[in-house]
Amino acid sequence: MIHYLRGNVMAQKGKTEEAIESLKKALELDPNNAYAKHDLEALTKA
Repeated sequence: MIHYLRGNVMAQKGKTEEAIESLKKALELDPNNAYAKHDLEALTKA
């Protein structure tokens, strides 16, 4: 959960690469995290 939250904070601060890293870690720990999947897809398509 902490990696997902960190990913969101980094994205809000405009730190896209750090956000992507955190969201990938969140998915590594919980592959079923739909929120992390959604946010990661949004960041990588931008």
